[in-house]
Amino acid sequence: MRNFIIGLSILFYVLSGIITFKALVIPAKNTPASKNKARVLAVLGNGAFSSGQFIFDENLINSIKKIVPDISASPEHRVIIEGHTDSKPIRPSAGKRYADNMELSFLRAKIVASILVKYGIPLERISVIGYGDARPIASNATTEGRVKNRRVEIRLIPGDKEF
Repeated sequence: MRNFIIGLSILFYVLSGIITFKALVIPAKNTPASKNKARVLAVLGNGAFSSGQFIFDENLINSIKKIVPDISASPEHRVIIEGHTDSKPIRPSAGKRYADNMELSFLRAKIVASILVKYGIPLERISVIGYGDARPIASNATTEGRVKNRRVEIRLIPGDKEF
């Protein structure tokens, strides 16, 4: 009887070790780790902005409307809106309300911010940055590359993180 009890004790000890090891390997579900990561929600461009312009079309508004629920679902995140341009220099003219690509990129981002505010995103959560032509994602040597570089990126950043 004594050997039987010792045998069961050893068996339970080994089983508890196996169960503990397997529990360490199983990934936890519903962890908030993904909520603490910065992420790009949208890259608005691909022809939405003409060269030297910050005027937008209905497609841009529809694209912004689609991401409003994502932004609303993460109230602890800040919304960073980054404006970008191609490398073509802005030529001053009487009809232009901006001096250079840096200002143009800021105005593009500011328009997107105003649309988000119109659809219920609090202004206090939004930061607007204009990068001009400093951060291209394609070559400015081709027409296709310049079209890709004229864009606005919308990012969600956790409130406790720097951007």
